[in-house]
Amino acid sequence: MLPNGRLLGIVTTPCTVILSDIHLAATRAVFKQERALTAFLGRLAQAGPCELVFAGDTFDFLLTPGYTGFSASKAAEHMAAILAAQDKVVQGAQESVVAGLRRFASEPSHEITLLSGNHDPEVLLPTVREVFERTIGRVGSVRYDETLLPGPGERWPVYGRALPGSIWVVHGDRWDPSNAIDREAILKGRDIVLPAGSDLVYQILAPLQHIYPWIFEIKPELHAVLPLLLYLDYQRTTDFLVSHFNLTGRLLRNQVESKLHASVELFGADQRPAVHEPADVSEVLAGALSKVLSQEPSASQQVLLAGLEDWFQWGSPAADTLASHSGVGRWLLRTWIELLGQNRGIQSLARDGSDPILVAASRCALGHANVVIAGHTHGPRALKKDNLCYINTGTWVPVGDIPNGPVDQVIDRLEQGAVWPSHTPRTFARVEGSDFWLGSCEPDGTQRKIS
Repeated sequence: MLPNGRLLGIVTTPCTVILSDIHLAATRAVFKQERALTAFLGRLAQAGPCELVFAGDTFDFLLTPGYTGFSASKAAEHMAAILAAQDKVVQGAQESVVAGLRRFASEPSHEITLLSGNHDPEVLLPTVREVFERTIGRVGSVRYDETLLPGPGERWPVYGRALPGSIWVVHGDRWDPSNAIDREAILKGRDIVLPAGSDLVYQILAPLQHIYPWIFEIKPELHAVLPLLLYLDYQRTTDFLVSHFNLTGRLLRNQVESKLHASVELFGADQRPAVHEPADVSEVLAGALSKVLSQEPSASQQVLLAGLEDWFQWGSPAADTLASHSGVGRWLLRTWIELLGQNRGIQSLARDGSDPILVAASRCALGHANVVIAGHTHGPRALKKDNLCYINTGTWVPVGDIPNGPVDQVIDRLEQGAVWPSHTPRTFARVEGSDFWLGSCEPDGTQRKIS
């Protein structure tokens, strides 16, 4: 029985399939795998009893034209616009994504669970749920977020779906401070302020996509993408840094200079300062900038530091100066690529790569869950920490790869408009009894076990 008192159409579901981070939007801004997803849904529709769990960021409200932030009064209208866009058949697909959902939902032995993510917290709202249920033909018989762990003290609760066998299915933003959504506040009818990561998407990335179509493929960790955005759009990015972190050009310059001098005093002039990953965005940004700057001659360092401060105020300085586009601009790009290199494992297809959610999730789930299945980072994973098994369901949108070659050549190619290299994981998790595994979907909808 569902929380609203309505009975489900089935008693047991021998199979549970979990997808996340599909990012269906009111435009084809990011998701372009209609053929594969509809084929995947079609195969599931023909199978036996099954629960299909959408584990957050199924929809992308942040990419809705005219989006200005979370609004309960506009949410149902935005959901209707997204579903209408996804009810159109694109070339190569046999049916629309919405039609595929309807076909799966039409079978009484199938369950659908829709969880919220940081790009679609609106699905926590009753009005949005009503639009979704009516559109797919399952009014009153869709599962949603449930409380998995009450929040002790000021900590937020953990929301998601609990499966038999002590398995948690969550989105994962709960453990990412730059993107975490206060679900409890929304469920209690309170207005929320979106996290900095959400503001970054609709305030900076969305406007840039018209110029740089690949911008969403970098799946930015907030601190890692800031040097690139300072390079591409200094005005919006500096405004963002000031409004969210009170970080001005003068403050950033002072932090970079302080770290640069500290590295020389502690390690000697030939050593590079280490870049750690504290929660403070300005600390990470300054640390990365100082690491790259330490590779420059001393005379150039001071000129570039002055140029960085000017960049915050005026953007790219005049050409033919040491602090020109080829100076500060390349410094910012080198820093961005340096930070991407540190995070290379997060988005790669290496199933044993690092995942920033795992450590925090393992602490939170201790004594409550043996398996955590999450999304959010877009990197498909099958890992184990202590006694916790962890699967990340990856994504169905393109994920940018780090271009190969020397940094200077990479930057040259980017400045010349090179196509950004990317791949689309199309991954999912599957649970059958006590067995669970990570899989991928072929273009024709075929499921393939990969871990």
